[in-house]
Amino acid sequence: MLELSSPRAFGAALALSVGLAVAATWLAELPLSIALVASVLCALVALRAWRLQTRLVGGSIRLDADGTLRWRDATGTEGQGQLSQHTVLGPLLALEAIAHPGGRQRFALWRDMADADAWRRLRVELLHRRAADSYKD
Repeated sequence: MLELSSPRAFGAALALSVGLAVAATWLAELPLSIALVASVLCALVALRAWRLQTRLVGGSIRLDADGTLRWRDATGTEGQGQLSQHTVLGPLLALEAIAHPGGRQRFALWRDMADADAWRRLRVELLHRRAADSYKD
């Protein structure tokens, strides 16, 4: 089980990204109305990313051997679903589950959100799952 903590670099990376996007918008010499709308959209996207990331802080994620992904968010709300996809991009792990009773649940986990041993066990489990899935094809 991964007990999730706050990613250290996420806030700084998000602020830098938004700052660069807003600066590029204004440096492009767009009409004032378009530049304002684009800047507000950048801020709204950043706010959504921040909210989605912070809802996991203090929660946990567990992947069972049968592919069931169980999670608990910071408010204590629990959910479960069947793992449908996963992607590893350096220190980022993206998981997608088909949630019960319906819909999809997506998670973006940064390497520094969990202790090293739990993170390593999850990566090994996902590696074995990918190998088993490729064998079925």
